[in-house]
Amino acid sequence: MKKIYGHILLCVLLIMCVLLSGCVPNNETPEPLGIDSAYISSEGDLIIMYTDGSKSNLGRVVGADGEKGDKGDKGDPGENGTAGEKGEDGKDGVIKIEGLDNSIAMAAAKGIASTVSVYCSFLINNETYNSKGAGVIYKLDKSNGDAYIITNYHVLYSKDTTVTLDKIGHNIRVYLYGNETPEYKIPATYIGGSKYYDIAVLKVSGSETIKNSFLTQAQIGNSNEASV
Repeated sequence: MKKIYGHILLCVLLIMCVLLSGCVPNNETPEPLGIDSAYISSEGDLIIMYTDGSKSNLGRVVGADGEKGDKGDKGDPGENGTAGEKGEDGKDGVIKIEGLDNSIAMAAAKGIASTVSVYCSFLINNETYNSKGAGVIYKLDKSNGDAYIITNYHVLYSKDTTVTLDKIGHNIRVYLYGNETPEYKIPATYIGGSKYYDIAVLKVSGSETIKNSFLTQAQIGNSNEASV
């Protein structure tokens, strides 16, 4: 039940990015302030701690558990489907934000430009396994190739891994939209998170890919003011 709220959080962030976000100008002077850690307060608020000792409250990200629903009836077994054909390899995607006349297309492009794919590896019984999820750019410094990313905790965690004591996987990497190929891999570092609320923060430092990318920082707003 708790993991559902992590997915809901990312959905809300993406909706806010799509409907409320704005591009960060490339010539804007980046803030030197860094993020030290992130955690969920007892009231359910997402708290970001900065390197200078200050903190930001992003507001309520989780609510109280709902009541347990009734168990559904067991369905009939489905038939085996026909195997599909192998598709052709896709080309690297490019997001173009400038010059879009349609406001919906503009909002969608901005939303995609603030999201990334997140991959993580786990060593279990001498075999390597991989997990995949999505992330949102919370803080971005394109001039230095730095970024802070919010993602799901379960993408980075496995109780069976033998590499780390905190059970966080190794070889964490992110990819920009349309560039999920090995040459565009961006190494990332786990900063902190909450298994209970299924949320985690990653950091990327000095990435040449980010410096030359179309990425924009997500604009965090109030979901009560969003129009759906």
